[in-house]
Amino acid sequence: MKALEKKTVEALVPGQGETFLQIVESGSQTENTQSIPEAINIEMVQNLKRIYDFYVEHKMPFMEQVRLLSMLPRSWKYEKIIDIFGASRHAIKEAHKMYDAQQYIFKEDNEKAIRLRVDPEKIKHFVNWLVERTYGLSILHMDSGEKYELPRQILQLQKAHVVLNYKKYCDETDFDGLCRTKLFDILNSIKPSQQQTVSGLDEFVVEGVEAWRSLAGMLKLHGMIQEMAIPQVDRKRLLKQIEMAEGYQKSRHINHCSANSSCTTHCCIFGLSDPNCAQYSSACTQEHNSICSDCINIIGTLDEVKQKIEKMKNLDLQAEVKYDFENASEHIIEWLRHNLRAAQQDFEKKKIISEMGTDEAFGTFDWGQKILPQEYRESQKKYFGKKGMSVFIGSFVWKDVSSSTVNMSVTTSSAYTFSTQSYIVAITNATQTEIDTLSAGELILQQFKADYSQIKKLHKRTDNASNFSSHGTPEAEKLGVDLLTRDYSEVQKGRDICDRVCGVAKNRMRSWVATGNDLMNAHDIKEGMEYAGGIKNTKIAVAEIIPGAGHLDKTNVPNISSVRSVCYESEIMKIYKASNIGAGLKIKYKAIQFENNMRVTSPFTAPINDQSSSTIPKGYMKFLI
Repeated sequence: MKALEKKTVEALVPGQGETFLQIVESGSQTENTQSIPEAINIEMVQNLKRIYDFYVEHKMPFMEQVRLLSMLPRSWKYEKIIDIFGASRHAIKEAHKMYDAQQYIFKEDNEKAIRLRVDPEKIKHFVNWLVERTYGLSILHMDSGEKYELPRQILQLQKAHVVLNYKKYCDETDFDGLCRTKLFDILNSIKPSQQQTVSGLDEFVVEGVEAWRSLAGMLKLHGMIQEMAIPQVDRKRLLKQIEMAEGYQKSRHINHCSANSSCTTHCCIFGLSDPNCAQYSSACTQEHNSICSDCINIIGTLDEVKQKIEKMKNLDLQAEVKYDFENASEHIIEWLRHNLRAAQQDFEKKKIISEMGTDEAFGTFDWGQKILPQEYRESQKKYFGKKGMSVFIGSFVWKDVSSSTVNMSVTTSSAYTFSTQSYIVAITNATQTEIDTLSAGELILQQFKADYSQIKKLHKRTDNASNFSSHGTPEAEKLGVDLLTRDYSEVQKGRDICDRVCGVAKNRMRSWVATGNDLMNAHDIKEGMEYAGGIKNTKIAVAEIIPGAGHLDKTNVPNISSVRSVCYESEIMKIYKASNIGAGLKIKYKAIQFENNMRVTSPFTAPINDQSSSTIPKGYMKFLI
């Protein structure tokens, strides 16, 4: 065989056959040695691919997937890695960064993290410094040329500047204060200059919105994402679900609620019945055979976030997050109850008005926003230190007996014709206590009974503020009138007619001021509201509080803050946590005594221009400094 090879090679390359055979033999040996590492590399890539697929399937953290990709040769092209592993270009780019920076090597952290409770004295020290500390003076220039020096409050600074100033203060006083991270946490929690527009108006909505944002904040923190092991796709989906749930509760949920809904989350009777108290529970006869996708989204989102929290391995962090989650969940559920109660009250209001007799009326009472004294042209320094003047509004609606009745706005429905009348009591100085509220309401009721003697019975509604819903108020309001029902409306619900009347009256009053008049006291308020013919179907009076007068006996009503409705009978009154839900808790009258603390200085029936100028105090104003 070898002789044949030599003859063949000599024929191809005469005189160089042996050299050619040596070259061919060395080349075959090289190919055999190179095939061994190539097989090993292929097997390693296959193992990495198997591990990478396992990580992706079990939703392991993204950085762990990148760590595997960083073990591949740096010279491999993007297309090759995408074809073999199915990874994204972003993941490959992060793997290259990790490879270049050598960050794929685990570094053992010998320092142990120790969690300690913050010293309460250090928190108190920082908060007191925030309230009391000032940084320099600011000069306020008046239009008259006068200058006033005002201290600059530390809370008006940016948060980073607040922390910097506090650290300097601690160095000057040799005090070991809190770390920067904790100081920022405290500033974020008290929100010194981040008050929302709705804050202070409807606490249910404010707390509910803050609850959803708290849950969204959990899912956005990098440390929380790693601890909960939430993949990016699930995190984005949960954030979208939270956004949808918040929008639904804000605008559409209350419109879906009704007393006969076939959905459990929309049924007022089912949702507001208290299973632990028979007096506050009603049997719902409606079949609940439908579901609401938006409500299911709220419940499902809360359940999923709760499951993620329960899987956290850091027990200390889990306890903190779980506490925040439980508070947020309670505020969200309470927001749903708030919408149910408001929908039930509107339903009962419509029912009462539609079933009223010709001798009944429905009255809504509310304090208007305080009115600041104002001169037509006043200097800048007079703007400060003013004390607001109060207006109390009462508006009535009843079935009209005679279509020829004058001075009434007439609203016609398919079966009834209704009339409305509003009254406003202006008071220069009023603290708006429960006695002030009862006294102003009594003045309005006396005038209403005098104007419309056919009305013998009354249904009344106000808000749930303490001056309307104190312990003695439910019984004291029954004195002097045959009161049938008494509703305490939900926050920012049910008193829209008073707001409309007061808004129109204030607009008329501003027009009066713009003609060159000064608004200095309650008589000026009446004159301004009666300007240019006054407001249709609205009468204004002026009253003043008699010093030392007025009395209201003390009594006790169980859980008065949770009462939303009262029904009056001959010997007892029944209180409800939700309008007409359950039989109600029966409470006997205690024959409390009430004495009015106001007197009328300008009656409803006499326009201010028809009164003697000697009886109207003009041109005075008291300042609260």
